[in-house]
Amino acid sequence: MSRRRICIALYLGAFVVCGTAATVRALSIDGVVFLDANANGRQDADERGAPGVVVSDGGDLVRTDASGRFAIPDGDPAKRPFVFAETPSGFRRIGNWYYRLPRDSDGFTVAFALQSAPETARGDFRFAHVTDTHVAKTWQDQVADLREVAALGVAFAVNTGDLVGSPDPTWYDNYRQFLSETGLPSTM
Repeated sequence: MSRRRICIALYLGAFVVCGTAATVRALSIDGVVFLDANANGRQDADERGAPGVVVSDGGDLVRTDASGRFAIPDGDPAKRPFVFAETPSGFRRIGNWYYRLPRDSDGFTVAFALQSAPETARGDFRFAHVTDTHVAKTWQDQVADLREVAALGVAFAVNTGDLVGSPDPTWYDNYRQFLSETGLPSTM
């Protein structure tokens, strides 16, 4: 077996990356997005497809047809290694919302399961992105601010950055208490 050795040099310094060249074939991706009434993750005979759902490999975007079927004929797992489906308003995912694409295959078939969730069907869907809360030993001022955000009716909040103001692990307990007092939806 013959292998080609490829080296790439970036002249922003003396950084060189070497590796063995691999040939990755174009991949035909197809499948179905369906309404999983019994939440078992498999499409049963009485479960219909979900039309109009967006599926993507990170490059191509397609919508499912009237029967919930989709096809992405020229997937490139070397550049876009995943296929994923959106979760439309009014539904929740059952199981995976993405799959890693195989690099050694010509085709990949996948099924994405959705279940009706009327509580998520809001035309004015709202979420909050909170960052760098730096929760300390006292946090009452921050709680008041985030209660105002919660009052806007957000479906969920994402907190990124520095959550607590110290590397002391006990401060994370303060953070959990802080979240419980804000009124923001939380899975903690």
